[in-house]
Amino acid sequence: MKCFPMKRFLIIAVRVLVFVFIFVLAGPAVLASFARGAPERPAQAACGADQVADRIPDHIDVPSGELTLAENRAHFSMWAMLSSPLLAGNDLPNMKPEIKAILTNKDVIAIDQDKLGHTASRAYSDGQVEVWTRPLAGGAMAIALLEAGEGRYSSHPFHLNLEKLGLHGPQTGKNLWTGETVTLTNGMPIELATHDVLLVRVPEPKCG
Repeated sequence: MKCFPMKRFLIIAVRVLVFVFIFVLAGPAVLASFARGAPERPAQAACGADQVADRIPDHIDVPSGELTLAENRAHFSMWAMLSSPLLAGNDLPNMKPEIKAILTNKDVIAIDQDKLGHTASRAYSDGQVEVWTRPLAGGAMAIALLEAGEGRYSSHPFHLNLEKLGLHGPQTGKNLWTGETVTLTNGMPIELATHDVLLVRVPEPKCG
């Protein structure tokens, strides 16, 4: 009988430890996925939409040596918006503080683990900016602005259209990456760095 290869044993052991670590931190996830070409849905369906998770994503690539910090934030945000499994494959004991801050952001993980069990859908896109919304438990809503192009700065900001999200009036929530309270208004200019994301949780969205 052949001995079980030590190298293979170590690989399996590391994967088990990663699995246990992430699931102790994040809890069981609802399966979903991120499809860049997802169809847009009517504005009236955005607020309180009955959107059930129906896509299956792969493991997250945060951190990746090929991604910037902004891209890592965007990647983790969209995986959370789509209720996808948060399985990290990096060297957990030796990860950089900025990467740990992304992977352990409790507010973003809470979006992924929201007990309503619904996933996000794309409300609309403007150029290379995509706007996604996700209904949350208790009537709350998560809004993600994903910048897939070369950035929208003060000279050419993105203007948010709340009506396309089925919302009316100012929407006050929390920026989940900065922790700051923000108020979203219709047509407001928003600056987004290249491949970055704005992720906001609105506890009491005002539906139109």
